[in-house]
Amino acid sequence: MSAALKTVTQRNDGYIPTQDASSLPPPEAALTQMLAAPLVTQALRVVAELGIADLLATKARRSVDELAAETGAHAPSLYRFMRALASCGVFVETGERVFESTPMAELLRSDIEGSLRDLAIFMGADWHWSVWGDAPYSARTGRVAWEHVHGKEVFPYFAENREAARVFDNAMTSLSKMVAKAVVGAYDFSAIGKLADIAGGHGSLLAAILQANAHLKGLLFDVPQVIAGVRDRLEAEGVAERCELASGDRKCKKRLFTGGREESKERQEGNSFPVSSRLPLCLTAARQTRSVSATLRRARESCGACGRRRAHQSSAAQSAR
Repeated sequence: MSAALKTVTQRNDGYIPTQDASSLPPPEAALTQMLAAPLVTQALRVVAELGIADLLATKARRSVDELAAETGAHAPSLYRFMRALASCGVFVETGERVFESTPMAELLRSDIEGSLRDLAIFMGADWHWSVWGDAPYSARTGRVAWEHVHGKEVFPYFAENREAARVFDNAMTSLSKMVAKAVVGAYDFSAIGKLADIAGGHGSLLAAILQANAHLKGLLFDVPQVIAGVRDRLEAEGVAERCELASGDRKCKKRLFTGGREESKERQEGNSFPVSSRLPLCLTAARQTRSVSATLRRARESCGACGRRRAHQSSAAQSAR
C-alpha cells in the first residue's frame, strides 16, 4: 500500500471516515471521478432547467422521446444526459430509452418542500460557472475572480441581473432549509431574547428557529433587493409578527466591520475567494435589543464602506452577546 493511501485510510478526523484499503477505488479511478464531477453538475443543470423531474412526477415512466417532445429538447442529446445521470443513481433506465425517478431526482422537482432544483441551476449557470473557470486568477493574485469575470462585485451584478439574483436567492434558501432542522435541534435558544440573522437571505433558517422557540424575537438583515420580498414568506411561516426586517443601503460584503479594527493587507489577501458570494451565515444573539441594533448599525456602516473596513462575522457575533 502506498504511503498516500495509508494516510487516507488511517484518517479519522470527521471528514474522511476510516475505510478498509480494499474497499477504496484505485487512485487513478478516484481522481478521474473527481475530475469528471463538473460534467455531472452540468447534466443536473440541464434536467433541472428542463423540468424533467416534474414531468416524471406526473407519470412514473416516460420515454426520452416523450420527455423531449414536452420540453423542446433534442431527444438523442437528452438521452445521453439521462443515461449519464442514471449511472449516478439520479434516474433509473427501466427499458430502452425509458426512465423513471428516484429519491435523488425527486429533489429536482420544483413543487416540493426541500427542492434543490434552484441549487442545481445555480451551480451550473453560465454566470456562476465562468467564475470558477477563472479560479487560477484568484490563486495567483489573491483577488476575487467574480469581479475579474463580470467587471463588478457580486451584489451589484445581481442588482442588474434579476433572474440570476432570483436563482441565487432560491439556491441559498434551499441550503438554509436543508440544515434548519439540525440547527434547531442542536442549539439551545432558551436563554436568548432576540436573534439577528445577518445576511439571512429569505429568512428560512431564522423562521425555523422562531417556529421552534415561541419566546424568541428575530431580526433579519440582508441587502435591499433580498429583503424586499421577505415579508410574505415570513407571514406564510407564521413568524412575521416576531421578526423585524432591516437592510443595508449599499453593498454587503463578506465581512462586517466591527470594533473599528482594520485587517492587515496579508489577512485580507489570505481571505480572498474565487467567488465573492453572499455573506456567510452569521447568527448573533442578544438579550437586549440595544446590542442587536448596534450590530446592525455596524453592518450598515460596512455596507457603505466595503473594501475599506473588513472584519470577520465572528467579531460581529461577539459584539452582540
